[in-house]
Amino acid sequence: MKPILMSFSLGILLATILIGAVYWIEADQVVEQPSETDQTDAVNDDETDDSMTEEGARSFLEDNGYAVITEDDYNDISELEAENSDLKDQINELEESEPTSHVEAFELTIESGMGLESVASQLASENIIDNDTRFREYLIENGYSRSIQIGSYVLTSNMSLQQIADTITD
Repeated sequence: MKPILMSFSLGILLATILIGAVYWIEADQVVEQPSETDQTDAVNDDETDDSMTEEGARSFLEDNGYAVITEDDYNDISELEAENSDLKDQINELEESEPTSHVEAFELTIESGMGLESVASQLASENIIDNDTRFREYLIENGYSRSIQIGSYVLTSNMSLQQIADTITD
C-alpha cells in the first residue's frame, strides 16, 4: 500500500507543478507592453478626440434631440426663471390680499307709499347693502329719509351708502 500512496502523491505533485508552469507562462504573455506603433496610434487618437470633443458631443446631443446652449444662456434662463417665480409669488399675494368680489346689480323700483323700511329691506335682500338697519339710520341721520323719490334706479353692491342715498333722492 505504501508504493501506491507514494505514486499517487507524486502524480498530484507533478500535476500541480505543470498547471502552475502553464499559468505563469500564460500570464506573462497577456501582460505584454504595447509596441511603439501602438503608443503613436494612441497619441494620434487623443489629439483627434481633443479637437473633436466639443463639436462631436454637440452634434451627438443635437442628433439625439437635445438642445445645446452656452453657459451664459443657461445663466440667463436661470435668472429669468427666478424672476418669473418671484412674479408668480407677487401675483398670488395680490390675489390673496384682494379677494375678487362679485358686484351685484339691482333695479330698485320705488313706488308711491313705500316706506324707508321696505326700501332698505329690498336692498339688503338683493345684497346691495350689508345691513338694512344701518342704511336706515344713515338716511335718517343725514336727512335723506324724507327726500326719497318715486322711480326706478339701478344700484350695485360696490356703491357706498352715500352714493345709494344720492341716487334714490334725486
